[in-house]
Amino acid sequence: DPGDMAIAWDVAEAITSAGASVVAIVSHDTDFAWLHEQVRSRNLTSIAVLQESRLGSLSRRFLRSVASATLTYKMRSRKAAVNASRLLLDLRDPSRRLGVEALDADLVFGEERVKQLFWTLSRLGYLSSEVPPPSPDAPLPGLPASFNAFLLFAAVARFYFVHDLGPLPIDPLTCTFEQASRRLSSKALHAWRRYPGGLVVVWPWRWASNRIRRLYGKSTSASHAVSAGGPFIVRDSAELVPQILARLDYLGERDALHPEAVDLFFELNEKPLAALGVARRRSAAADARALRELFA
Repeated sequence: DPGDMAIAWDVAEAITSAGASVVAIVSHDTDFAWLHEQVRSRNLTSIAVLQESRLGSLSRRFLRSVASATLTYKMRSRKAAVNASRLLLDLRDPSRRLGVEALDADLVFGEERVKQLFWTLSRLGYLSSEVPPPSPDAPLPGLPASFNAFLLFAAVARFYFVHDLGPLPIDPLTCTFEQASRRLSSKALHAWRRYPGGLVVVWPWRWASNRIRRLYGKSTSASHAVSAGGPFIVRDSAELVPQILARLDYLGERDALHPEAVDLFFELNEKPLAALGVARRRSAAADARALRELFA
C-alpha cells in the first residue's frame, strides 16, 4: 500500500534526521507490525495507538505484542455527542433558530432545587393559579401530587419571556431548571417582576424524520422539539385558538378558524386531549371554545 509505505518513510526520516526517541502509530493494520519491530530494534519506543472497542480482535492483540507500549482511545458516537449537548431557543427571537451548546458533565439538579424553583415561580405568579404559593415565612412544602415537568417549563418560559432573558435551554429539562434557578437566585425575589398574565406556552410535538432521529435519538424530546420547531409563546387574545392552530400548521397564517382545522386537531390529538379530559362537543363552535379553555 503506497500510504503505508509513505508512513514508514516518514518514520525512518524522523528517526534518522529529527532524532525522534518515540514513535506512535495510530493504526490497527498488522502491516505496521514490522515497523513497530524496526523501531524497537533501534532501542526506541514504539507506541501502538488503538481504538478501545477493537482491542479484542486478534490483529489488535498482535500489535500490542510487538509495540513497546499501547495507548487506547474511544470514538465518541454522534448520539453521545448530542446527548452531551443542550438545545437553546430564544422565545422572543422571530427567527426561532435553535442553538446547541455543550452540556456540563457535572450538572446535578436534585429534587430539592426543583422544589425551590417551583415555589419561587409560584410566589411570582408564573405557575398556574390553581397552585397557591406558600406564605413567605413558612417552610417550603413538597411538590404537589399533580407536579408536571412541562408545566414547570411553561412557568420558566413565561419568566424568561417577561424579563427578556435571552436563549433558554429547552432540552434537557434539567438544564432548563438549573439555568432558571441560577437566574432567580442572582437577585432578591422582590427585584423580579410578577407575572402580568396573558402568555400561553405551547410545546408542539411532531414525529421526527429519519435524519433528525439519527442526529438526536429515536425517541428523545430533543428530536421532537427540533422537528416541531420548538416551544413558542402566544399572547392571549380573542384570536388565541386560530393563532395556535396556525403555528401548528393546521391553518394558514391569515386563515380564519374553520371547522375542518378544529376537527383535524381533535382527530390527531385524541389521546392527549382525552388525558386532559377534553372531549368533542356537539358543534365546531363548542369544540373551539373547549380548545380556548384548554390553551388559556
